[in-house]
Amino acid sequence: MSELIEFIVKRQDKILTLLGQHVEMVLISLSISIVLGVLIGYVITRNERLAEIVLYIAGILMTIPSLALFAFLVPLMGLNMKPVIFRYRYVHPAPHYPQCLCGPPPISMNRSSTPPGA
Repeated sequence: MSELIEFIVKRQDKILTLLGQHVEMVLISLSISIVLGVLIGYVITRNERLAEIVLYIAGILMTIPSLALFAFLVPLMGLNMKPVIFRYRYVHPAPHYPQCLCGPPPISMNRSSTPPGA
């Protein structure tokens, strides 16, 4: 345990620099994801056919393992922030999107006049 603490103390400048870079990459990609997700979500709630297409594509993207996608993107985009931002932006759609898009199910108007359990 003391070796770990010694390692951290010796390299605290490098660790803090790398931590800052990591937080920056996550915040950038998360911000892009939120903006695009809200805009796309708003648009596809107005168009059922477009919603089917977008959700189909999102389902395909969710099946690609994150590390495999990252390993594929590094040779194409280089070893910098681009593949990281792409990975976080496109690989994390909401897993419960159909319910989010359509809203709650409609309430049946065929209710009986007696309360349940009466």
